[in-house]
Amino acid sequence: MAEKELNRDRVKEIFDDAYSLYGEAMDELERGNIRESAEKAWGATLRATKALILARMGKEYAAEVDPDLDDLVFVILRQRGILVNVRVIDFTVRLSVEQEVRLIARLLGKWVEITPALRMIIEKNVLEKSPNGVYEAKNNAVVMWWKVP
Repeated sequence: MAEKELNRDRVKEIFDDAYSLYGEAMDELERGNIRESAEKAWGATLRATKALILARMGKEYAAEVDPDLDDLVFVILRQRGILVNVRVIDFTVRLSVEQEVRLIARLLGKWVEITPALRMIIEKNVLEKSPNGVYEAKNNAVVMWWKVP
């Protein structure tokens, strides 16, 4: 019971912070500072999303890559009757070899232990795809946006 109370307090704290940041975004917009307003609005959206994840999943989102979270956000919004716009965008990611190795190890680490031998295999494969020490991959992602009710 104490953990649920702790989560509820933390969810409220994160939502309060999101709402405050939203107010700052609106103030910046009124002053004509579009860039600052957009950054604060994005921060407010991210914090509100983190609060929803904590409320639904019981754990805080720490910016880890987790495709299930996108689905969760979509489902939560649809359950509340909020229409969600969805678009697929294409992009190219460029990372250092070490960054890509860490990313792959973090993803695989959810299911298997990343031993030194496995890390070497990952690094060998990344190096083979990294001319001049830069790993480059073409990807796509889903972007979702909605109107705040």
